[in-house]
Amino acid sequence: MVSALAQVGRAYAIYVNGGIQAELVLDLPAGTYQIEWINTKTGKVDLAETASHAGGNRTLISPAYLEDIALRVKRVNDSER
Repeated sequence: MVSALAQVGRAYAIYVNGGIQAELVLDLPAGTYQIEWINTKTGKVDLAETASHAGGNRTLISPAYLEDIALRVKRVNDSER
């Protein structure tokens, strides 16, 4: 099961329940994004990156997890919008 909240073009919060690794495809506007996979058991970030994106589909692959994981994607610079 996947649940998401989005402020399109600015911030995305996604919760994945089930499985051991997730592969998500997000349709993102062009920009630079901070991408963080969050361990729901500890609240700590398991994997983080800052990535520039030309716009369109972006595939994000989680680190391995047990039961569930959360993803936070936040646009770094709103002036790019």
